[in-house]
Amino acid sequence: MKTRALGVLLLILLAVSPASAEQLSWSWTAPVDGTPVHHYVVRVSVDDSAFYLLTQEPTTPTITINQEPNREYRLQVAGVDIEGHQGGWSLVSDPDVWGAPGACGKPGRD
Repeated sequence: MKTRALGVLLLILLAVSPASAEQLSWSWTAPVDGTPVHHYVVRVSVDDSAFYLLTQEPTTPTITINQEPNREYRLQVAGVDIEGHQGGWSLVSDPDVWGAPGACGKPGRD
């Protein structure tokens, strides 16, 4: 019950994210062993917060989510078979920050 509530809460937060949010795609490799994957479960951490389960359950190893600028996102995914058995969570993705360009290098004389 708690997991469902957190998933619904996250969906609401993504749905009302500011107009400055950008839809960005993430992808991963499917498991090579075990039973075939029916769908994936995805959880996200924003700015080193606790991971929240997304309500989207993609059937292919890719997902598109709204990301706000200058926020750090990390994802984990797990495969779920047709009977509902979930495999282990993937390693945590490298942090991704979408936003304004980084700082320029220090100016110097030519």
